[in-house]
Amino acid sequence: MEVQVISRETTKPFSPTPHHLKTFKISVIDKLVPSSFVPFFCFYSPNQTKNLQNLHQCLKESLSKSLTIFYPFAGRVNDDLTIDCNDDGVLYTTARVSSKMVDLLANPQPKIELFYHFMPPLPPFCPNQPDRPSQIAIQVNEFACGGIAICVCFNHLFIDFATISMFVKCWSEIATNDGYIGTNIGIYPAVSLFPQGSEEPMPAGLLLAAQYTLLREGRGTIRRFVFEGSAISKLKEKAKSERVPNPTRVEAVTCFLWKHLMAVSTVIWGSKQPSVLRHAVNLRKQMMPKMLSEFSIGNIIWTAVALYHNITTDKVAEVDRELVRLVRESIADIKEKFVPKLLSNGGYETIRESLEESKETCSDKNLNPYTFSSWCTSGIPDTNFGWGKPAWVSLMGGADVDSSYNNIVIMMDGQTSDAIEAWVTLDKREMAVLEHDPNFLAFASPNPTISI
Repeated sequence: MEVQVISRETTKPFSPTPHHLKTFKISVIDKLVPSSFVPFFCFYSPNQTKNLQNLHQCLKESLSKSLTIFYPFAGRVNDDLTIDCNDDGVLYTTARVSSKMVDLLANPQPKIELFYHFMPPLPPFCPNQPDRPSQIAIQVNEFACGGIAICVCFNHLFIDFATISMFVKCWSEIATNDGYIGTNIGIYPAVSLFPQGSEEPMPAGLLLAAQYTLLREGRGTIRRFVFEGSAISKLKEKAKSERVPNPTRVEAVTCFLWKHLMAVSTVIWGSKQPSVLRHAVNLRKQMMPKMLSEFSIGNIIWTAVALYHNITTDKVAEVDRELVRLVRESIADIKEKFVPKLLSNGGYETIRESLEESKETCSDKNLNPYTFSSWCTSGIPDTNFGWGKPAWVSLMGGADVDSSYNNIVIMMDGQTSDAIEAWVTLDKREMAVLEHDPNFLAFASPNPTISI
């Protein structure tokens, strides 16, 4: 397979950013998130795209209008507190792929280890701008069969997945003249809710603890596992208890994965260890309706922390129910305790106190740490630029990663509406055990084929 880059150019906002909006402050939560570029891919089948005309003109014009609304995305990181909204634009790359899409996705299974070929260069420097990268980058890949794969990369420094999802929704609806045509929509900066606390900067020790306390040593690898709706129904039934009579599909899959990840760790390292699970929680959904605009920009997330100490029991049913209870209660604490305190006492102090508690909770070096994030119900699978919804939305897998990204699970909606895809980053030795665990594979399908 050959991927030939046809063009790299800069797409700038349709209208200039007003002077009073030229500086965008990031929030105290943004400062806790390491700057990294996160890619995802929308694959559109040849049947959807074979008769398209003026593809790139449509995408670039609508992208330009979207950047007028989401103007910080066209800016540059100025320092660790602000974005210079200078309208320098975003990187837009076009490429041709020599192979057919079916050979990549369904012959016999997706070659996820090749997806990096469909990404823009990282960091995404725009042409003639070699000093500071753009905050998002797009690469549109045209396959020999006529199929299209659009890769979107975003800087997690001040963009969470809910933010980029709303941006892509806006972009696609402008492309189809289906909404958000006006550029007078105001965005809501996360710093308004989570101020930086400039009078007393966040202690460096807390910032480091938030970023690095739960990292694991060693080389990792990324694999894709799919849980079909029938398997999830069984997992939900297994996880039911008096305290959690109605586990959600995300809770059921999360705790099934957590249980098996702990099990493979025991196989490799020779002993059971207590474990901590951190689950990213979208605070927009935990607050009063309409308290935050859907155009809120920033990492408006916090982490629910669940500790599992009962390493002596081997009763599977008890473990299933206990893990679901722990996850449910940890997320409930965000809504019932953290958010009210956040709104009443001020964001900076509440976040500082929460970090102190988390640092103490996770100080045990024997804890087995895992980080989960659910991108389910994001709306990305509904992205329609005028030729229908994507046949598949995916991440990138198969690649080796360093220890900074080990023990991470990202869950997404599957190709069918009731399925969940789990993209698991794990130590290579542990992954080899997980991929051959019959109890795990009874519910999870490793990287199944994609129907296009």
